[in-house]
Amino acid sequence: MRIGVECTESVVEGATGSVLVELHRQGLSVLSDEREYSIVAAPKSRKPERQSTFPDFEVIPVAGPRDDNWENICSDPDDLDVKRYASNFTANGGKLYVYYSEAFPRFATEIRRFEQQNEAFASSFRTRYGMWVAVHSLLMYEQVNREDLPHLTDTQVDEFWRQERVRLGVIAVMVASQEVTSGVASEEDEAAAS
Repeated sequence: MRIGVECTESVVEGATGSVLVELHRQGLSVLSDEREYSIVAAPKSRKPERQSTFPDFEVIPVAGPRDDNWENICSDPDDLDVKRYASNFTANGGKLYVYYSEAFPRFATEIRRFEQQNEAFASSFRTRYGMWVAVHSLLMYEQVNREDLPHLTDTQVDEFWRQERVRLGVIAVMVASQEVTSGVASEEDEAAAS
Protein backbone atom coordinates (compact mmCIF):
# COMPACT_ATOMS: atom_id res chain seq x y z
CA MET A 1 0.00 0.00 0.00
CA ARG A 2 1.15 3.54 -0.76
CA ILE A 3 -0.01 6.80 0.78
CA GLY A 4 0.64 10.40 -0.07
CA VAL A 5 1.38 12.96 2.60
CA GLU A 6 1.09 16.67 1.91
CA CYS A 7 2.72 19.18 4.21
CA THR A 8 1.69 22.74 4.96
CA GLU A 9 3.28 25.63 3.12
CA SER A 10 4.81 26.91 6.37
CA VAL A 11 7.11 23.88 6.69
CA VAL A 12 10.80 24.69 6.72
CA GLU A 13 13.21 23.08 4.28
CA GLY A 14 15.55 20.75 6.21
CA ALA A 15 13.01 19.96 8.96
CA THR A 16 12.92 16.30 10.05
CA GLY A 17 10.52 14.09 11.93
CA SER A 18 8.75 10.74 11.73
CA VAL A 19 5.41 9.47 10.49
CA LEU A 20 3.63 6.60 12.23
CA VAL A 21 0.98 4.67 10.31
CA GLU A 22 -1.34 2.19 12.00
CA LEU A 23 -3.80 -0.11 10.25
CA HIS A 24 -6.59 -1.39 12.49
CA ARG A 25 -8.26 -4.56 11.22
CA GLN A 26 -11.37 -5.94 12.87
CA GLY A 27 -10.57 -9.07 14.83
CA LEU A 28 -6.87 -8.94 13.92
CA SER A 29 -3.81 -7.35 15.38
CA VAL A 30 -2.87 -3.78 14.48
CA LEU A 31 -0.26 -3.34 11.75
CA SER A 32 2.03 -0.36 12.11
CA ASP A 33 5.12 1.16 10.58
CA GLU A 34 7.13 4.26 11.32
CA ARG A 35 9.34 6.17 8.87
CA GLU A 36 11.68 9.10 9.26
CA TYR A 37 11.30 12.04 6.91
CA SER A 38 13.22 15.10 5.88
CA ILE A 39 11.77 18.13 4.08
CA VAL A 40 13.53 18.89 0.80
CA ALA A 41 13.02 21.61 -1.77
CA ALA A 42 10.23 21.03 -4.27
CA PRO A 43 11.60 19.74 -7.57
CA LYS A 44 11.91 22.33 -10.30
CA SER A 45 9.62 21.77 -13.25
CA ARG A 46 11.46 20.61 -16.32
CA LYS A 47 11.06 22.33 -19.63
CA PRO A 48 9.49 20.11 -22.26
CA GLU A 49 12.24 18.28 -24.09
CA ARG A 50 10.69 18.86 -27.47
CA GLN A 51 8.08 21.28 -28.67
CA SER A 52 5.73 20.07 -31.35
CA THR A 53 6.72 21.27 -34.78
CA PHE A 54 3.39 20.39 -36.33
CA PRO A 55 1.91 23.31 -38.21
CA ASP A 56 -1.70 24.38 -38.24
CA PHE A 57 -3.53 22.28 -40.86
CA GLU A 58 -6.75 22.04 -42.83
CA VAL A 59 -8.22 18.89 -44.39
CA ILE A 60 -9.83 19.45 -47.81
CA PRO A 61 -11.86 16.76 -49.63
CA VAL A 62 -11.47 16.78 -53.42
CA ALA A 63 -14.38 15.36 -55.43
CA GLY A 64 -12.19 14.03 -58.26
CA PRO A 65 -10.25 15.06 -61.37
CA ARG A 66 -12.84 17.68 -62.37
CA ASP A 67 -12.47 19.47 -59.02
CA ASP A 68 -10.27 22.60 -59.13
CA ASN A 69 -8.29 21.22 -56.17
CA TRP A 70 -7.29 18.08 -58.13
CA GLU A 71 -4.07 19.88 -59.08
CA ASN A 72 -3.13 19.79 -55.38
CA ILE A 73 -3.37 15.99 -55.41
CA CYS A 74 -1.97 15.32 -58.87
CA SER A 75 0.52 17.67 -60.51
CA ASP A 76 -0.26 16.32 -64.02
CA PRO A 77 -3.58 17.81 -65.22
CA ASP A 78 -3.85 15.08 -67.88
CA ASP A 79 -3.63 12.25 -65.32
CA LEU A 80 -7.23 11.44 -64.43
CA ASP A 81 -6.58 7.96 -62.99
CA VAL A 82 -8.28 8.14 -59.57
CA LYS A 83 -6.75 4.80 -58.54
CA ARG A 84 -3.29 6.41 -58.54
CA TYR A 85 -4.03 9.27 -56.14
CA ALA A 86 -5.40 9.12 -52.61
CA SER A 87 -4.06 12.30 -51.04
CA ASN A 88 -1.37 14.96 -50.99
CA PHE A 89 -0.45 18.00 -48.97
CA THR A 90 1.02 21.43 -49.52
CA ALA A 91 2.41 23.94 -47.07
CA ASN A 92 1.77 27.65 -47.40
CA GLY A 93 2.39 30.41 -44.89
CA GLY A 94 3.11 27.98 -42.06
CA LYS A 95 -0.15 26.08 -42.64
CA LEU A 96 -0.44 22.56 -44.02
CA TYR A 97 -3.26 21.90 -46.50
CA VAL A 98 -4.14 18.20 -46.64
CA TYR A 99 -6.10 17.16 -49.73
CA TYR A 100 -7.76 13.76 -50.12
CA SER A 101 -9.57 12.33 -53.11
CA GLU A 102 -13.18 11.31 -52.60
CA ALA A 103 -12.88 9.54 -55.96
CA PHE A 104 -10.13 7.21 -54.65
CA PRO A 105 -11.88 3.84 -55.22
CA ARG A 106 -11.49 2.40 -51.71
CA PHE A 107 -12.81 5.62 -50.16
CA ALA A 108 -15.65 6.00 -52.69
CA THR A 109 -16.85 2.42 -52.18
CA GLU A 110 -16.82 2.67 -48.39
CA ILE A 111 -18.50 6.09 -48.21
CA ARG A 112 -21.31 4.86 -50.52
CA ARG A 113 -21.81 1.84 -48.23
CA PHE A 114 -22.12 4.08 -45.17
CA GLU A 115 -24.41 6.56 -46.97
CA GLN A 116 -26.79 3.68 -47.76
CA GLN A 117 -26.82 2.64 -44.08
CA ASN A 118 -26.93 5.95 -42.26
CA GLU A 119 -25.78 9.52 -42.99
CA ALA A 120 -24.41 9.96 -39.45
CA PHE A 121 -22.09 6.98 -39.94
CA ALA A 122 -21.05 8.31 -43.35
CA SER A 123 -20.21 11.66 -41.76
CA SER A 124 -18.26 9.94 -38.99
CA PHE A 125 -16.35 7.88 -41.58
CA ARG A 126 -15.44 11.03 -43.57
CA THR A 127 -14.17 12.74 -40.42
CA ARG A 128 -12.16 9.72 -39.29
CA TYR A 129 -10.68 9.11 -42.74
CA GLY A 130 -9.67 12.76 -43.00
CA MET A 131 -8.07 12.56 -39.57
CA TRP A 132 -5.94 9.52 -40.49
CA VAL A 133 -4.84 11.11 -43.77
CA ALA A 134 -3.99 14.33 -41.91
CA VAL A 135 -1.93 12.47 -39.29
CA HIS A 136 0.03 10.73 -42.04
CA SER A 137 0.55 14.00 -43.90
CA LEU A 138 1.72 15.78 -40.76
CA LEU A 139 4.22 12.98 -40.07
CA MET A 140 5.45 13.06 -43.65
CA TYR A 141 5.75 16.85 -43.53
CA GLU A 142 7.84 16.65 -40.36
CA GLN A 143 10.04 13.69 -41.31
CA VAL A 144 10.37 13.42 -45.06
CA ASN A 145 13.65 14.55 -46.47
CA ARG A 146 14.60 13.97 -50.10
CA GLU A 147 18.16 13.38 -48.96
CA ASP A 148 16.95 10.21 -47.20
CA LEU A 149 16.65 8.59 -50.64
CA PRO A 150 19.86 9.78 -52.36
CA HIS A 151 19.94 6.91 -54.85
CA LEU A 152 16.64 7.99 -56.45
CA THR A 153 15.89 10.76 -58.92
CA ASP A 154 13.35 13.47 -58.02
CA THR A 155 10.79 11.74 -60.25
CA GLN A 156 11.39 8.41 -58.50
CA VAL A 157 11.13 10.06 -55.07
CA ASP A 158 7.81 11.68 -56.06
CA GLU A 159 6.53 8.31 -57.29
CA PHE A 160 7.67 6.59 -54.08
CA TRP A 161 5.73 9.08 -51.92
CA ARG A 162 2.67 8.94 -54.21
CA GLN A 163 2.58 5.17 -53.70
CA GLU A 164 3.05 5.67 -49.95
CA ARG A 165 -0.01 7.95 -49.86
CA VAL A 166 -2.06 5.38 -51.80
CA ARG A 167 -1.06 2.65 -49.30
CA LEU A 168 -2.02 4.96 -46.45
CA GLY A 169 -5.35 5.74 -48.17
CA VAL A 170 -6.19 2.03 -48.15
CA ILE A 171 -5.17 1.72 -44.50
CA ALA A 172 -7.13 4.85 -43.52
CA VAL A 173 -10.28 3.43 -45.17
CA MET A 174 -9.88 0.17 -43.26
CA VAL A 175 -9.22 1.82 -39.88
CA ALA A 176 -11.91 4.51 -40.19
CA SER A 177 -14.46 1.94 -41.35
CA GLN A 178 -13.58 -0.39 -38.48
CA GLU A 179 -13.87 2.46 -35.97
CA VAL A 180 -17.35 3.34 -37.20
CA THR A 181 -18.67 -0.24 -37.49
CA SER A 182 -17.15 -1.55 -34.25
CA GLY A 183 -18.89 1.02 -32.09
CA VAL A 184 -15.89 3.26 -31.51
CA ALA A 185 -18.01 6.01 -33.02
CA SER A 186 -18.62 8.75 -30.49
CA GLU A 187 -21.86 9.07 -28.55
CA GLU A 188 -22.71 12.06 -30.74
CA ASP A 189 -22.53 9.83 -33.83
CA GLU A 190 -24.73 7.25 -32.15
CA ALA A 191 -27.23 9.89 -30.98
CA ALA A 192 -27.42 11.34 -34.49
CA ALA A 193 -28.04 7.86 -35.90
CA SER A 194 -31.09 7.31 -33.61
